Amino acid sequence: GGSQPVTAEGVEDRAGPHQAAADVPAHVAAAGDGTYWAADIQAGTGRDRYAAWSLAIVYDTPTGPLRRLVVFDGLAVVDTDHPARFDVSGFRTPDTGPADATLGIVAYEGDATLTGDTATIDDQTLTDSANPADNLLNSTVSHLGGPAPGRIPDHPNTFGADIDTLAIGPYVAPGARDATIDLASTGDIYLPGVLTLSVAR
Repeated sequence: GGSQPVTAEGVEDRAGPHQAAADVPAHVAAAGDGTYWAADIQAGTGRDRYAAWSLAIVYDTPTGPLRRLVVFDGLAVVDTDHPARFDVSGFRTPDTGPADATLGIVAYEGDATLTGDTATIDDQTLTDSANPADNLLNSTVSHLGGPAPGRIPDHPNTFGADIDTLAIGPYVAPGARDATIDLASTGDIYLPGVLTLSVAR
């Protein structure tokens, strides 16, 4: 138990909105399984302000399948004139059947009531029951189409922060060795900060 101070190792600033990141494997290894909290996050006050934190953990398990894991960490601004593209490779999906694969997205400024924000993988639009195709980033914290378990508090509307894990197996072709992820918008402005990709072999 107890708290540990964490100092950012880098800050991405986009003329006001910003994201700080730190590698914390020693903290997680020492603390082990359990519930993690964050406190004293530096954030602005007033109108149109939001703050969030996330923890991306890459771990080894002797009983699970081999996986290709990719973590993108950086802050982009996506709007009608500025899409973002991520090319990933180095994996191979099974030759038959849907892949066991997920895409994680941490993003800011996605609004529950503003539409037009989309994500595609190899030109196929991603969606699930928690994240509509034309409002993927809708101020939710979701896991495979439902509310993420174990959140305290578990408010359904985060007012500007998204932390979502989507199943993308049906969107990735059998035997695929690479993929292109595109984030775009025809309306809502949002800021992706972390993308994770997990593909089982």
